Amino acid sequence: MFKLVIVEDEDNIRHSLECFIPWNQMGFEVVATFSDGSDALAYLKDNPCDAVMTDVLMSRMSGLDMIRQLHTIHPQIKVVILSGYSEFSYAQEAIRYQVVHYLVKPVDVDELMEVFTNIAEQLQQEKQDASVEETVAETDR
Repeated sequence: MFKLVIVEDEDNIRHSLECFIPWNQMGFEVVATFSDGSDALAYLKDNPCDAVMTDVLMSRMSGLDMIRQLHTIHPQIKVVILSGYSEFSYAQEAIRYQVVHYLVKPVDVDELMEVFTNIAEQLQQEKQDASVEETVAETDR
């Protein structure tokens, strides 16, 4: 199972994402949820995960500010933005920090599941590639 953190300031949306999306079916476990980017970043500094889904605009720290800082400490984490804003400037900044996907609310559940299924496949491939590299390094010793 891959670890997922959800960052969403709207309680009902955060709860729905955590409880009503079949994450296990896609290979994910929701390990934490937060209503603000600063709380999520504090958690992620000490508890790295495989993927983060975040809103853009939140009270104390925006999702983009969190992503910017997260990118410097854990650039391997796959980030998906889920936002009510489809403004190009947000998408541009998201691209700069290698956000995997930018979903616009209200999100289509099938689209969300497709995005996370693809991320799980990518993470699995990266895991296999790292294992092969480790095996090759051991045989070269």
